[in-house]
Amino acid sequence: MAASFAVAACSAVPAGRPSERLGARSALRLSGVASGAVLVATAAAGHSFATFLVLLLLAGVANSLAFASANVTVGRVIRRQGVGLGLLQSALPVATLLSGLSLPYVGAVLGWRWVFLGAALLPLVVYGSVPAHDGHERVEQGTRARRVGIGPKALLLLLALAGGFAFSSGAALGTFTVQSAIAAGHDARFSGLLLSLGSVAAILVRVVSGFAVERLRYDPLRLVSGMLLLGALGYLALATHRSAAWLALGTVLAFGAGWGWTGVALFVAIRMYARTPAVAAGMVGTGLCLGGVVGPPAHGVHGDRGRFRRGLAGGGGCHGPRRPHRGDRPSCCPGGTPCPDALISRSSARAAVAGSGAFVYNSCHHALGAGRERARGSRGGGRPVMSPDPSATPTEPRLWEAQGSAEDTPVPSRAATRAPPHSPAVSLRTRLGSATRGASGILVLLSLMALWELSVVTGAVDTPTWPRFSIILLAFAQFVRSGTVIDVFAPSLWRLAAGYSIAMVSAIAAGMAMGYFKPVHRLFEPLVEILRPIPSPAYIPMAILFLGIGNEMKIFMIAFACFFPIVVNTVSGVQNVEPVLLDTAKTLGLDTREVVRKIVLPAAATYIAAGMRISLAIALIITVIAEMVAGNDGIGFYILSSQRSFRISEMYAAVVALAILGYSLNRLFVGVEARLLAWSPAIRNR
Repeated sequence: MAASFAVAACSAVPAGRPSERLGARSALRLSGVASGAVLVATAAAGHSFATFLVLLLLAGVANSLAFASANVTVGRVIRRQGVGLGLLQSALPVATLLSGLSLPYVGAVLGWRWVFLGAALLPLVVYGSVPAHDGHERVEQGTRARRVGIGPKALLLLLALAGGFAFSSGAALGTFTVQSAIAAGHDARFSGLLLSLGSVAAILVRVVSGFAVERLRYDPLRLVSGMLLLGALGYLALATHRSAAWLALGTVLAFGAGWGWTGVALFVAIRMYARTPAVAAGMVGTGLCLGGVVGPPAHGVHGDRGRFRRGLAGGGGCHGPRRPHRGDRPSCCPGGTPCPDALISRSSARAAVAGSGAFVYNSCHHALGAGRERARGSRGGGRPVMSPDPSATPTEPRLWEAQGSAEDTPVPSRAATRAPPHSPAVSLRTRLGSATRGASGILVLLSLMALWELSVVTGAVDTPTWPRFSIILLAFAQFVRSGTVIDVFAPSLWRLAAGYSIAMVSAIAAGMAMGYFKPVHRLFEPLVEILRPIPSPAYIPMAILFLGIGNEMKIFMIAFACFFPIVVNTVSGVQNVEPVLLDTAKTLGLDTREVVRKIVLPAAATYIAAGMRISLAIALIITVIAEMVAGNDGIGFYILSSQRSFRISEMYAAVVALAILGYSLNRLFVGVEARLLAWSPAIRNR
């Protein structure tokens, strides 16, 4: 870990220059590809310590490139920089959360290699979320930001120094939480859930602090100082207590407050250097990575000796029945024996306090400098004006105010760097918003899984029909490994495809006729409105009477259920075509076929796609119901037979597989829809 942080520290600032000159698009894609390649290589060749060390070094370079390109995006594209940096800095605790959940749910079930292979799929999301064009113009060779004086330089150096002090304890916390919790006497499952709890706290605090920093009326560095002091209390709680409740409380404080301040610090750096956000963030990131170089190895050395409590520098320990003399080993257990290893040491708390003091000094330094400049401006008869002369003393802007006026600060205005509507920057912002919403959905799903597991582990739910989620995952792994998933889903997918295709063709044709020709609409609209409100499963007994229990009945029911959403949406789309388009077509002498093909069908395409998407979920539902009622194969029959034979874990595993299938079909449909209807504003702005 120290080697990875060291490489990241050395490459943080150099990686910022290419990101600013070439744009964020290429850097984001390159970092995604590099990260995925490192993860795949780790799963395939991570056999020895030397190989693993080399892969960690490569991961550090990819991390620096991603860090720089992401900060360029935040600094030049996203309007809400505080929120953007909060979400950006949530990436590390999200990764920690996923690693904590992967220990009991993936690593213990499928093995550690599958954890890395699954994580390698995430960079594909990054690659697909990057638009085809940069969200900002490239910085030309002669338009670099002007050096603005010793004040801001010293500010960045102090930010880096203070961040290194504070991050040393945070890096050790995220790296050794599981190992030190196990050494304290807790099992691996509790340790992984504890790490996940701390990660959730860090994510929430970083996002909330991003919202708050944009509304502060005082120096944001004071907020950082308060967070670090509160985090120090969390470190002390982890160092002096062993119970699960105290460990949970200390973890929330240490992760949330003691490790959630990085977004605010980067907000300060980017606001000070709006012309070169990647370089400014890279300087601060260098300090953070240097703290990561010191923290994990020092903590790991003491952990190898069985003294996680002593932590980073060998000092600290826990309170004993007597005050220890110099040279005594700290003890707090009866008989003077050493206490079991805890999560983090008092020296980590001291590191957090040192970082907090550095931030306080930094805040005072900046406040004094700004006060002197304001006093100088008031003596001059007005507000201080930035002199264009490089030798003149620059005015340091107030960090808690938005930078934008040329008379206040040498950086360009936000209006100048803000992307205009419908520009590639807006597309990038939309893509990043979609990726953020997807990550939030995954976080909610993982939280529900953890809540399910905790409800059984703690005894809140004690029934054989509600197994632990880890047992369900074991059954799901066996369901996939044995090939049963193919035998079960193949007949269901065939029926679904046949019924859905029949419904799609017939419903679009009927909807176009009803929407375009008013006599046809008056003739069939009452019949559609009579049959449509009746639940589709109510027709299954009648379908069995006429068609039997074979595939014909199931395909008919799927087509019948999917017909109505598509036909209703198609009729609405055709009827909502702009009359001026139809009048223009008549003026140009187009016949009915050309009007339908060139005007009506494209105008109604988004309505038709909405109906098809709704019908896709209905098709899957009716497939399962029909197989449960009258079937001898398929996913519905398998779920029902598992329930009847009391194979509860296999039943839940089949439901999980069904949920994955439904989600995959929906995402596939959305992707095809986005490609085919990319010209539509409704699809483009989704």
